Amino acid sequence: MKNTKTTHKIFSLLLAIALVCGMIQMSGIMAMADSNPYSSVKTGDVIKVGGHDWRVLEVIDGKALLLSDKVLEIKPYHTKNESITWEQSYIRQYLNGDFYNKTFNAEEKALIAETRNETKGNPWIRDAVSGGNDTTDRVFLLSVEDVFQYLVREQMPSTHTGGWIDDQKNPARAASASGETRFWWLRTLDQSGYGAVYIMLDGRIGVGGGNAEEANWGGIRPAMWLNINADVATNTQPPTSTPAPTTPAPSIGNGITVILDGNTLSFDVPPQLIGGRTMVPLRAIFEEMGASIEWDGATQTVTATKGNTEVILTIGSTSPTVNGQVVPLDQPGIIVDSRTLAPLRFVAEAFGGVVEWDGATQTANITTGSVTSDPTPQPTPNNNQTSAAGVGDTIQFGGYDWRVLAVQNGRALILSEKVLTEREYHPRGGNHITWADSSIRAYLNTAFYDSFNESEKARIQETQVINKDTEYFMHDTVDAGVNTTDKVFLLSIDEVRTYFANDTARIANNLGGAVSSWWLRSPGAEELLASYVMASGKVNIEILQVTNYYEEKGVRPALWLSL
Repeated sequence: MKNTKTTHKIFSLLLAIALVCGMIQMSGIMAMADSNPYSSVKTGDVIKVGGHDWRVLEVIDGKALLLSDKVLEIKPYHTKNESITWEQSYIRQYLNGDFYNKTFNAEEKALIAETRNETKGNPWIRDAVSGGNDTTDRVFLLSVEDVFQYLVREQMPSTHTGGWIDDQKNPARAASASGETRFWWLRTLDQSGYGAVYIMLDGRIGVGGGNAEEANWGGIRPAMWLNINADVATNTQPPTSTPAPTTPAPSIGNGITVILDGNTLSFDVPPQLIGGRTMVPLRAIFEEMGASIEWDGATQTVTATKGNTEVILTIGSTSPTVNGQVVPLDQPGIIVDSRTLAPLRFVAEAFGGVVEWDGATQTANITTGSVTSDPTPQPTPNNNQTSAAGVGDTIQFGGYDWRVLAVQNGRALILSEKVLTEREYHPRGGNHITWADSSIRAYLNTAFYDSFNESEKARIQETQVINKDTEYFMHDTVDAGVNTTDKVFLLSIDEVRTYFANDTARIANNLGGAVSSWWLRSPGAEELLASYVMASGKVNIEILQVTNYYEEKGVRPALWLSL
C-alpha cells in the first residue's frame, strides 16, 4: 500500500513537470510569434514604422514593400548641377544615411532588408540616358516601373500627353504634403541626366522630369522592404553592408537661415513658412540694408526709405508699393510676436537685392550692391565704335558688353554678355502664355528699350521674330504662338543651338559674378511652361511654370544692331 502511494506521488510529480515544460515551450513559441509586430500585415494596410505611416504595397516571401503614406520632407534629388545617376545622387545617400539613422530604432533597423534595385532609363524618352548601375539600398525611391507594378497595378502606358501621364489612376498616385512641396521624386532619371521623373501631388507623372539641383520644392516618399517574419530578439543589429556614399550629404538645419552679403542674420522672431511662402522679419533685414523704417500703428503701415527708394507695406495687404509702383504679393504682410513678416523675395528685392534660395539647406542668400532688379545702362558715346564688329567679338553698347552672334547685311545680332537682371517670364495668372503675350517681352520692348539714349535707339532695328513650336519627346509639340516684331527679344531654343558650339559656351554670369540660368522665348514642355538655359549651359524645357511668381530667371537681351 505504501509503495502504491509512493508511485502515485512520483507519477503526479512527473506529470506536473511535463505540464510546466509544455507551458514553457508554448510560451516560447508564442513569444517568437509575437517578436515581430508586423508579422500579420497585408497589402493595403497602413502601419507605423519610425514614427511615420507607411502604406503596404506588396507582401511576398516574408517581406512587405512599404511606401510612406505622405511626402515626408522637401529634398533636392541632387545638390549639384551635374550629370548624375540614382547611384550617385544626394537623395540616395541621404535616405540610406541621415534619414535611416535618425528615423528608425535598432529593432526597426534589424527588420529593414537590403534590396538590390535596378534603375532603368526613362521609358518615355527616345535615346534616354542610362539609369546607371544597380544598387543595394535599405531605403530608396520608387522607379517608374515600381509605380505601375505596385502602386497602380496596371501596365505602364507607352505614350503620354504633352509630357504628362494624366489618367484615372491619378488618385492612386496622389499624396498629401506640407509647406512648399509640389511633387515627389522617383529614382528614374529625366531626359537629360541632370534630374529625375516626379509625380505631382495630384498624381500626374511629369515624364520629362525636373532638374535635380534647381527644383528645391520636390518631396520624398521613401520606400523599403521590411522583413515581417524576422525575429527581432535575435537580430537587433542593423545590416552590416551599407552602400558607400559617393558624395557627403550636407548638414541640414531645421530652421530657415538668411544670409545678407555674406553675413548670417539673427532674429528675435525667426523666418517661417506661412501660406506656403517663406516669410521673414522686414525691419531687421531692411535696417541691415541701410534703410530707415517708420511704423504707423493707426493704419498698420510700414514705410521704409533708402536713398531715392520708398517702400510702403500695409499689414494684410497684398499690394505694397515701391516708389509708387504696386508689387503684387501672394501672401500679405502679417504681424507675429510684434514683428512684421513679409515674403522673402519682396523684402530682398525692394531695395535692389537679389535672393537665391537653397531648398536643401533652407537658406536664403541675399546680395546687394551692383545687381539690381532693373538695369540702368549708361549711354554709349554717339560715335559708332562697333562698325568693324565680327562674329565672336565683344562690343560695348548702352553701357554693357555684348557678344556678336552673327553679322549680315550691315547689321549684327548681339546678345548681352552677362545676365542683366532676373524677372519672371509672366506674372501669376492666365492660361497658355506665349512669347507674344508675355510680360518679359513687354518689359524688353518698353522699359529696357527706353533705357537707351536716342542715338542708341536709332541703331536698334525692328526685327521679325520667328516663334517655332517646341518639339517635345517623340511626337509632342507645344504651340509657340504668332510671330512678332520686336526691337529687343530673347533667343529661342534653335538659336542657342545654332550660335553656341556647346553647353559650356552658353554658361553666363550675372552682374555680381555668379553663374546664372537665363530665359529663352520658346515654350516649354507644355502650356504654362517656358524654356531656359540652365546654369550648366544645358537647355531645359520641362520644369518652370511661367505663371509662378517665384520662378524668376536671368535675362540676356538680344537685338539686331545697325553697324
